[in-house]
Amino acid sequence: MDAGKQNLLNFLGQNQQLSIPIYQRKYSWTDKECNQLFEDVVRVGNSTDEQNHFIGSIVYMNQKGHIASPINKLMIIDGQQRITTISLLVSALSDYLFKNPNENIMNPYNLINYYLINDKETGELKYKLILTDDDKVTLKKIIDNLTAEDKIPFDEDDSIRVKENYEYFKRRINDDNVELIYQGLNKLLIIFVALEHNIDNPQLIFESLNSTGLELSQADLIRNYILMGLDPEQQENLYTTYWQKIEKTFEESGSLLFDKFIRDYLTVRTDKVPTFRNIYRDFKKYSREYENIELLVKDVFKFSKYFSCIAFGSEQNAKLKEALDSLSNMGYDVTYPFLLHLYKDYDAELLSADEFIEIIRYTESYLLRRLICNIPTPSLNKTFAKMYNELDTENYSESYQARLVLKENYQRMPKNREFGRNFRERDIYNLKGKNKEYIFDKFENWNSKEKTPVEAYTIEHIMPQNPNLSQEWRDCLGPNWEEIQKTYLHTIGNLTLTGYNPELSDRPFQEKRDMEGGFRQSAIRLNVYLHDLETWNETEIKKRTNHLIEKAFKIWKYPEISQEVIDKYAPKEDTSPEIDESDLTSVEKLRLEYWTEFNKYLNENDDLFVYPIPNKDNWYSLFMKTGLAHIELTISLVQKNTINAHFRIKKNSNEIFDQLYSQKDTIESEIGMELEWDKGENKKISKIGKTLDIDINDKYNWEKAIEWQYGLAAKLRNVILPKVKDLN
Repeated sequence: MDAGKQNLLNFLGQNQQLSIPIYQRKYSWTDKECNQLFEDVVRVGNSTDEQNHFIGSIVYMNQKGHIASPINKLMIIDGQQRITTISLLVSALSDYLFKNPNENIMNPYNLINYYLINDKETGELKYKLILTDDDKVTLKKIIDNLTAEDKIPFDEDDSIRVKENYEYFKRRINDDNVELIYQGLNKLLIIFVALEHNIDNPQLIFESLNSTGLELSQADLIRNYILMGLDPEQQENLYTTYWQKIEKTFEESGSLLFDKFIRDYLTVRTDKVPTFRNIYRDFKKYSREYENIELLVKDVFKFSKYFSCIAFGSEQNAKLKEALDSLSNMGYDVTYPFLLHLYKDYDAELLSADEFIEIIRYTESYLLRRLICNIPTPSLNKTFAKMYNELDTENYSESYQARLVLKENYQRMPKNREFGRNFRERDIYNLKGKNKEYIFDKFENWNSKEKTPVEAYTIEHIMPQNPNLSQEWRDCLGPNWEEIQKTYLHTIGNLTLTGYNPELSDRPFQEKRDMEGGFRQSAIRLNVYLHDLETWNETEIKKRTNHLIEKAFKIWKYPEISQEVIDKYAPKEDTSPEIDESDLTSVEKLRLEYWTEFNKYLNENDDLFVYPIPNKDNWYSLFMKTGLAHIELTISLVQKNTINAHFRIKKNSNEIFDQLYSQKDTIESEIGMELEWDKGENKKISKIGKTLDIDINDKYNWEKAIEWQYGLAAKLRNVILPKVKDLN
């Protein structure tokens, strides 16, 4: 690595080509950043005190000896935003000087030949700066148009930011500042950091930089981390085949939702919920489990398609799409990790569309009932992060309903009595907009093929909000009208939908019913109940409330399963005898201590494995509520310093093993590593797994060992068990 300071124009003026690698984010500076740079250039150009102005660092990888080329080629690791913006400013300055020659400034042809093109080269090598995608096309068009007689117009395929920032600089340059701009450009300094291919690690250096440009999102960092260390051909392949398609999925929603997707992906794959600030760190940690980075990218790509179906409505099955859209309308994205798990099984044809839809419906019920009963939500992200591991994948919907019924305290699903009582009293009108619209949409459109666009209507108080009610309304409500208004005003029984809110206003009930556009003429289903009512008072509000609550019990159903089914999924008490440690050897004590720590980790992170109390042996079995297979973990403390995790097939062992082995590439791709395949020809049990060299005698290694064993065990369970069930 070489580093130093250099005049920016001298750096650009060398016989070289700067290229932006395909994994770098697109050019993204806005007017704000361009204005700051422009003001700095003019200010330093006008200053007699400032001889130089530092604008940041440029980090590049020297491609000499790695890529054959008649000129030096540099791959920019950091600094593309600044270099691109300076190139646009030089282009705008050249354009101005062609139209307004100035003998105090370099000839515009020389500006172009020194800083924008390599005038002795042709084709792609002609350009000093090569951007990516449409950024590249637009910058080349700008530079070519400077000297072309027939200029190529901009079109819809051009880069908006490159084009607009070029036009911005053209607007800012005038006779008063043109010389100051040229003088300022000549004073700009950079710190260059030159890296050598196969010697320096660009990723570590990239992460350590404090960029003076726009802050990188977690998604930007992850993309760079994945692709930066690969050779250009691999970068091109992975980016165009997978990563570019992932980014296009999130193009309109922005980087925040991309970060949310990566967070949910990690939650699915690690069974832990990362904080947003640690997404990049946790992704790097998880990625080390993959021996082949392409397998990781393929897995992320697969889950991005599932995420798109959930968040962006791209599911092709009409009924499943309707269910997902309905859940999405509630705004509870904490459910996404759970839904991603289910999508994986649905995609693998392990979960039917009907069962998937039923689970989504019960998820809606669970969330809405908790909302109406005002149960705090902070724990929901962890609840849904673990929910998939609580399912019996042979009985998805049944086990899910049972798990919901079994939840207690702050995780509970309110039963009808609690739900109905709270619905009667809840202030529905002042709920968050998304929740309120969702509730009215359900009441209006449930079980209907012809949907009413609820968002096009406003919520109407049948009994008006005005505290100074008219005499007609006071007579209608009776002597306790103030108390009645206070009690029922914003409750569900007094609310409906209308397109005539201003017209209805504070009118008496019969006028609201009979006027043009009133309740009687309304096509809104919620208003059918009001068609033939003669009055609106406390009694009628209560009747309508009861009517809507009975409907709510049907829309947001509570699971109807037998006690026998509930007991089937209830947690079992551990009756295993305790071990007397006084009779153990030192090795046995260490094993017991290790498995105890492993057991604690399981208790905190997994609810699907069934496991015994810690033991003194070198093996530890994890059971999966099926007699077909189990997972066995071992540790070696004496002869070898190793640990392993193996999926052991018990039923039809050799036959099932052969069929699984025919899917070897797919299984290893889904798990993210090459596995050890042991058919056990002379044994009754075949096994599939992996061994890791690590010294368990050193307790410092225990955290890594436990995470590795559990992580592999969970992957073996999630990937292989469904295939074994399918084959039996």
